[in-house]
Amino acid sequence: MMKFGAFIVVGLALIAATPAQAENWKKNFCGNQDYIPAGGKYPHLHCGSDFYTYSATSSKHVNMAQGDKVDCAKVRSTIDTIKALDPNTAGKAEMQASTVSVGQAYCKKKDGN
Repeated sequence: MMKFGAFIVVGLALIAATPAQAENWKKNFCGNQDYIPAGGKYPHLHCGSDFYTYSATSSKHVNMAQGDKVDCAKVRSTIDTIKALDPNTAGKAEMQASTVSVGQAYCKKKDGN
């Protein structure tokens, strides 16, 4: 019985030590594209396998996620920023859908971020 208990403890320790799989932002929230809208014109979302960024201009970026870390305050702010864009802004609907999806997946409740 003692050996079984030790086996369980070691097994649980190994599970706890396993790093979480980082989100593939480009694949899961950007339709496997580098930019939404395609072409990289501003404003746009810039999506990589390990980052998720809103770029309003070439010098103004909001890094919403890096690896498995999501800044929900920045996600919420970016959703509001995109909603406020001119209706004729290229890719507005796609950017909004993507950021709302991230918000729904990671920021469902006020988490202090």
